[in-house]
Amino acid sequence: TNWSGSGTEADPYLISTAQQLAGLSYMVYSGTGPVTNSTQFYKDKYFKQTANIDLSAYYWQPIGIQDDHSGDTVQRFFSGKYDGNGHTISGVFTTALYSEQAVFGKVYGATIINVGVIDSYIRGYYQIAGVVGWATSSSLIANCFYTGKVDGSDEDTGGIVGYLNESSTVINCYNTGEVNGHMYVGGVVGYARTSTITNCYNTGSVTGDDEATGGVIGDIEANVTVKNCYNTGNITGEYNVGGVVGAAFFDSSSITNCYNTGTVTGSSSVG
Repeated sequence: TNWSGSGTEADPYLISTAQQLAGLSYMVYSGTGPVTNSTQFYKDKYFKQTANIDLSAYYWQPIGIQDDHSGDTVQRFFSGKYDGNGHTISGVFTTALYSEQAVFGKVYGATIINVGVIDSYIRGYYQIAGVVGWATSSSLIANCFYTGKVDGSDEDTGGIVGYLNESSTVINCYNTGEVNGHMYVGGVVGYARTSTITNCYNTGSVTGDDEATGGVIGDIEANVTVKNCYNTGNITGEYNVGGVVGAAFFDSSSITNCYNTGTVTGSSSVG
């Protein structure tokens, strides 16, 4: 891994090169990093990015996985605290064959802050996004942005996060890139349940060819709070299509102080 630092808050692991970032991905993917409860890697460990990182010469393996690509289903989450420190990650490219494709594939109780992903093409099956594919258990994604293209061929595609659950939060994040998916497609978050999305916006085009396409969030389920968010991008879907949220189920969720100025197009239930 060749990181300096000890992984504490006062002395975080420092990451400045593509090889060092790939080292973090490998340590989680291979199951050789420090682990808690058999699935949570780098819990309570701190990372700080100290330079812009260009991944364009490589195929990217997301940090945190569900499938180890051998046919076995595994759960290896990134559970640490990663601070992009205002630097960018560019040239991210993933394969269309797998799910949970993003810079961070699967995170559990993680903190991902100040990460900017630019000039990238992230594609895959389901839970596809620019920054985090799948986030749960009070994960925090804050002050992040994405400017590339995202293509998901099934459920849960978002500019920042594909799937958000279990008291997780997305705050102060934005997407300006193009987001395309099948079902539950959003400019910022594809699917959200028991979560909070605050102070986020999308300016890129969002396209879904089935249910629940939204400028900010595609689909929200129970106990979701959406506040101070907006969309200016053009939204195109099939049914349950919205400038801010495509579909909202259960009366325990709220959407406040939000607006849309983009064009919204669909065949039914369009707002």
